Amino acid sequence: MLPFLLCCLFTLIVFCRSTSIRQSIGEIRRDLETMWAPRILSEKRLTTLEKLLASKGGAYRTSGINSVFFYLYTGVRFAPVKAERRNFSVGLLLDAPPGGARDQNGKKRAEHWDHSKRLQRGSLIALVLISPGRFQVFLGTTISTGADIGESAKADANTIQLRISFFDAEIELMALRRHPITINSSTYAVLLDNSIMFEAIQPFLRTLQEVEPTSIPFANTISHSGSLDSLQVEPPRYARVPWFRYNLQCLARPGLNIPNLNANDATSVALARQHLVRSSELDPSQADALIGTLTREVSLIQGCVIHSSF
Repeated sequence: MLPFLLCCLFTLIVFCRSTSIRQSIGEIRRDLETMWAPRILSEKRLTTLEKLLASKGGAYRTSGINSVFFYLYTGVRFAPVKAERRNFSVGLLLDAPPGGARDQNGKKRAEHWDHSKRLQRGSLIALVLISPGRFQVFLGTTISTGADIGESAKADANTIQLRISFFDAEIELMALRRHPITINSSTYAVLLDNSIMFEAIQPFLRTLQEVEPTSIPFANTISHSGSLDSLQVEPPRYARVPWFRYNLQCLARPGLNIPNLNANDATSVALARQHLVRSSELDPSQADALIGTLTREVSLIQGCVIHSSF
């Protein structure tokens, strides 16, 4: 059970550290707060959302440590609902995004979607309904294939159609009533696609829901919310056993000594770090990475690719 839970943890971390739906929605919220707040003319710099609304969709990207990247589709409105084997699927009409999806040749538009990695069947998507005083998000998975979207694109260079299986019945009722969700510049809907395949993570998420919380490895770490700067990561459980010490002598250069490391003693940790830099072949950054790994339950080490010839 433990190896599978560790696999669940790894998958969840990869899912969360990539541009997740939650991060994407957060960016949209921040843009809306800026758009809705009073701005004087000299401060009215367009947000990324405003730029994409003007261009009728495209790639949403930011820079920096917590950068995000996802595709945003505009002009979302309902197409007819269809009964599937297990549930309903909701048809959506979207503005065709910039690029090959708007080619004047219908065959080329179809080929674009046939080979596209966007809006793939089974992708987890978010439909965001925006209007004054309302911000609603509905999650679902795409039912349409690239060929289905391409077939719809043949008829119109400006519009595509796809089918979504939503998790919430509320949006299905809205679709049955053909509720208008894109009306004007203040009341509209957008679709977010992060290229996350829901079926790939569903078994792990289901397992994490069913197991006892105390049996999940590193539960305190993965359940932490907010900035990771304030997260206190304990030493590994085995390193917290009294009298446990790491023997680092194997890293020492001939004739030199490196003291044992007590992961629970700050003085011992600082001393081991100093000796590793002075008495081993490790440089300071490598020594820091090693000490960090030995003294924390969870560590993330990043380094450049080393090119070697043999």
